[in-house]
Amino acid sequence: MRKWLVAFLILALAGLAAPRADAFKGTLRLAVHGQPKTWDPGKTPGFMGTMLWPWTYDTLVQADLKTGKLYGWLAEKFERVSASAFKFTLRKGAVFADGNPVTSADVKFSLHRVWEDKDLKSTVKSYYKDIKEVEIIDDRTFIIHTKGPMNDLPALMRTWGHVINRKAVTGLTYAQIATGSYGSGAYILKEWKKGLRFVMEANPRWWNNKKYPNRPKKLIIRIIREPTTRVKALTTGEVDFAMRVAPQFIDKINATPGLKILTTPSIRIYYVGYLTEHGGPMANVKVRQAISHAINTPLIIKSLLQGRADPWFQLIHQGMASGYNPKMKSWYPYNVAKAKKLMKESGFGKGFKLVMLSPRHTIPADVQMCEAIVDMVKKIGIDAQCKASSKRVWRGRFKKYKKGTLKGNMMFIASYGNQGGIPGNSFRGVMACRGKWSPHCFPEYEKMIDKALRTADTALQQKRLEKATWFMHDNATHKPIAKSHDVYGVNTKVLDYKMRYDEMTLPWSFVMK
Repeated sequence: MRKWLVAFLILALAGLAAPRADAFKGTLRLAVHGQPKTWDPGKTPGFMGTMLWPWTYDTLVQADLKTGKLYGWLAEKFERVSASAFKFTLRKGAVFADGNPVTSADVKFSLHRVWEDKDLKSTVKSYYKDIKEVEIIDDRTFIIHTKGPMNDLPALMRTWGHVINRKAVTGLTYAQIATGSYGSGAYILKEWKKGLRFVMEANPRWWNNKKYPNRPKKLIIRIIREPTTRVKALTTGEVDFAMRVAPQFIDKINATPGLKILTTPSIRIYYVGYLTEHGGPMANVKVRQAISHAINTPLIIKSLLQGRADPWFQLIHQGMASGYNPKMKSWYPYNVAKAKKLMKESGFGKGFKLVMLSPRHTIPADVQMCEAIVDMVKKIGIDAQCKASSKRVWRGRFKKYKKGTLKGNMMFIASYGNQGGIPGNSFRGVMACRGKWSPHCFPEYEKMIDKALRTADTALQQKRLEKATWFMHDNATHKPIAKSHDVYGVNTKVLDYKMRYDEMTLPWSFVMK
């Protein structure tokens, strides 16, 4: 009798320690606007990957949904031990979905493979360029050493600190890793039909199950790129949650019984970029200043974005670890007379031909903004044409213009989020000579930003980063349009959801009714 009692108590305690998958609630159907290129977080960056990978791969650090304050996630704590080193302690008892314990060796493998595995051909490695090595102290403790002062390392580990199960992927091909999930996260990827849908199931071994007992048991995530079709899927009951609702559909959703619009100011900045690398009119600062003055951003916000965005005057958002300057209150405001004067002073007063590139269905009203801006710059004598295309084609054209294989004057409409708030990603990404989204190469800026990012004193670093923003302003390298509001459509009969400030959607925050 005593043996049976002991056995019963052991089973009961085991049940309390790890909630079963059937303890979660129902199926949640979602509509998203895209998909990652790969499910391997160490392969290539992109917004959809940055948002979806943490659903299956825990990161070391997370951020508060309102304030952005960083706190330990898979690593229960972290501390700075020198100007160029942070110590992390992994959460006790954390295991991967297959039951293997999460160890410091897994962290070292996950980070080091990005720059050491040449066959991986990772384009994420630029984000790790300032990391020297991961030093293992014991199974749960490790130190990340950097090549110099790196104040934003915890922020980097929030966005790019995904931990992969090294035992599970040993012997797998790159293609197998790219289409499966081998993490410790809240969900397990069960199916991915590219271009159509993902299916995920709750991970019964997740270390944080007790805190989120009412999250969905199953997620069916449909990939619906076209905004109208995404809204139709919501209003007809095909999905319960739709991302990136375009402004023109807000009233329709709010008028549908059981549906509700959720919206909050976010971090994504819409902007116009100017190609300056290859000479010509766009290399002339007065031309860029003239174009910036010719763009009527208040009208764009009011009419095309229907007020679902905020005026913004820099390419850095308020959730950055450092670099955001609250004193930036203007960026070449709308003034056609001044724009015409600058065009005359530039020596290009008779105008020139210009192509403006725009993605289609990537951000709200992207093509409409492109067409409106083309009409605006025609008023100052520029013969501009809007070329809209899929994101893939748009990106390919941008790269060809940047390399110089496509000739001519070019500007483009784009957006930048930087969910992790990592200063280097923004300051280098949109401005540095090798920045992924940079149409520029200013040697003096390179020196300025490298010096700023390697400054250990946080107050001094802030001053140096603000100086870099003023360099962008004075050289009119971009024209900020607005900072977006995230707009989601939700079936309130099915779930409750609290929106985040950083445009991330984290599935453990879904509360099923």
